[in-house]
Amino acid sequence: MITSKETQAAAEALKSGWLGLGPRVREFETRFAAFVGSAYSVATSSCTSALDISLRALDLPDGAEVLLPSITFISCADRLLKNRLVPVFCDIDPVSLCIDPQSIEQHLTEKSKLILPVHLYGGLAKMRDIHEIAERHDLMVIEDAAHATGAKYHGRPVGSLAGTAMTCFSFEAKKIITCGDGGMVTLNDEELFNKLRRLRNQGISADTFARVKRRTYNWDYDVVGLGERAYMNDVAGAIGLAQLDRVPHIIRKRRQLAECYTRHLQAIDEIEVPIEVSDTDRAWWAYVVKVRPRLDRDALSRYLARKGIATSVHYKPLYHHPLLREYRRDLPVTERVWLRILTLPLFCAMTERDVLTIVKSIKKWLAQRHRRHASRSAPIQNPHQAGSVSSASRGMACGYAHARSL
Repeated sequence: MITSKETQAAAEALKSGWLGLGPRVREFETRFAAFVGSAYSVATSSCTSALDISLRALDLPDGAEVLLPSITFISCADRLLKNRLVPVFCDIDPVSLCIDPQSIEQHLTEKSKLILPVHLYGGLAKMRDIHEIAERHDLMVIEDAAHATGAKYHGRPVGSLAGTAMTCFSFEAKKIITCGDGGMVTLNDEELFNKLRRLRNQGISADTFARVKRRTYNWDYDVVGLGERAYMNDVAGAIGLAQLDRVPHIIRKRRQLAECYTRHLQAIDEIEVPIEVSDTDRAWWAYVVKVRPRLDRDALSRYLARKGIATSVHYKPLYHHPLLREYRRDLPVTERVWLRILTLPLFCAMTERDVLTIVKSIKKWLAQRHRRHASRSAPIQNPHQAGSVSSASRGMACGYAHARSL
């Protein structure tokens, strides 16, 4: 949700005359690192670019295999292909819908170099198990926390977990906090930190703001390697700073709405509500239910759309996309679950009354469906039988009337 604070912060950045990578981005990086408890953070133009430069920073060999969940946004996989890495899709946990550590074990080979868990919908992957696998097999870990700003795992903020090389966040328009668009990499390794700062700025040794000292501009710099144009600008950084002040309120509001959904949906047999896994505090980026297998999820989605309620599916398995079909694997939980998931509206401007309206619409669709099925399953009477029954009924009625007259 954008308020007057974000509008004012953006206006002040515009008036300052410094629009590119500058002091507001630096402050946002410092404060975000403190927020998650990491030593360093590097602001980027998007979470996609954050993933991209994080992969580049590891210098993995061409053809190295990266284990990632089958259900997530395309950025996870297409950044692998861009960096000449091989996506190895793993099955998901049927409860959290995050990557299943057992499936990671099953898909390891001598070419495996990296695990890329995704904290889907703001819920958290089983990081202790993942870190144990990574340590045992000498693998690196990059976390995709695009949905998980503000989440905690065993009391520790996501973004500073021991055993993870880098964690990538998203500040896209619909995320927990937004800069309009933007991303962040958090980490504890100084060498990787310096490398990421060069990679986001086309391999330049020192960015423009760093070269301005005592109001004197130093034009000279070195290009020490290939890089990307992937840094955050100061207008986005200003908006991020204003949003960061409101994270506790945002998280609290989203949790209240999610709990309201759960209270009113958990008694409906046909709907399976999301569960918060023990020892985690999820960020509730999305409220994703699972409809029972016998229900038509897409029919429910179309019905809600007619009522002005926008739903979605996050996401179909990545290997269903033409780009990634050659990487398809036999993942039974993925294929069974993805046909049932439905994302219900969840954003800070909503009220509990909005939630109740949505729940009421779901109940109404289910009631209509039950009536249709009941009418189809009712026995069809033989016309002759129907006539006999009718005659018998009339006879019983006449006999009752005759008895009453005696």
